[in-house]
Amino acid sequence: MMKELDYWIGIPFIYTLGFFHKKCPLPNLDEKLNNYHFVLIKTAAIGDTVLLSAVIRELKNAYPNCHITIVCSGNNLAMVKLLTGVNEIFEFDMSSPISSLWKLSAMKKTQILFDFAPWARINSLISWKIGHPLR
Repeated sequence: MMKELDYWIGIPFIYTLGFFHKKCPLPNLDEKLNNYHFVLIKTAAIGDTVLLSAVIRELKNAYPNCHITIVCSGNNLAMVKLLTGVNEIFEFDMSSPISSLWKLSAMKKTQILFDFAPWARINSLISWKIGHPLR
């Protein structure tokens, strides 16, 4: 059902939001500033969540003092809790997406968002709602 909603509602909605998107300059990641705040979206697939640990490890190696937030759903929350290097976890409730999107606006400012999730349009909406400059 989520894939059907993602397709039939997500495509026109995200297309419309694209008209309001402003391009931003890329940050200079060569400065080795260690206070970056990264958000990683992984809303499904427990096995792929395990593979996400390599990305987290590389981010922590490159930016040791960075803050990493993972946006996940209930079906992979237990696996996300086992990952080392994660500073904050946000559970996106797929059964109540409007409420979850509302809660996302309280997330603190981020610099870079990585999307590793399978539902392209739902995750685009999550990314848009977080509202950070580089997605």
